[in-house]
Amino acid sequence: MTLVNVWCGATTPDSVRVVAKVTGSSTRLVVATHAALTSPTFYGPVTHTAHGIAALTETGLAAHTRYYYAIEDDSVRDETYPGQFLTHPAPGSLSTFTIAMATCGGLNPLYPGEGAVVNPTRMTNHPVFSSIRNRAIAEGWLQFIHGGD
Repeated sequence: MTLVNVWCGATTPDSVRVVAKVTGSSTRLVVATHAALTSPTFYGPVTHTAHGIAALTETGLAAHTRYYYAIEDDSVRDETYPGQFLTHPAPGSLSTFTIAMATCGGLNPLYPGEGAVVNPTRMTNHPVFSSIRNRAIAEGWLQFIHGGD
């Protein structure tokens, strides 16, 4: 199994959607409230598309809780790309949270991206995304929105 990339989004107070590009055939989502993924809950398995895309929606989560996740494909857990997310506060509850947004992540001579020049698989490699990720985790941001390039 090879995990090519993974992202999560569409968080609500009790759910999240995780999408991954994989090379295997049967994919599960591994979720826990601890970074070590101890005592995890498994969602799936799902069969991926002809292009290797596996989409998993997890429900029944606790509101305003940090979760950690990994992708398991063909019974092999990927340890390279672990992720985390924060569910939204419960509706009607008083909450304080941060939502951040950025656009235009690169494709310049210093950070030209990776992949074919005009191709939907091209990925930005600008270091600002590492800064955003580190700050979001350190400050407990609820959500980051990427407006595209």
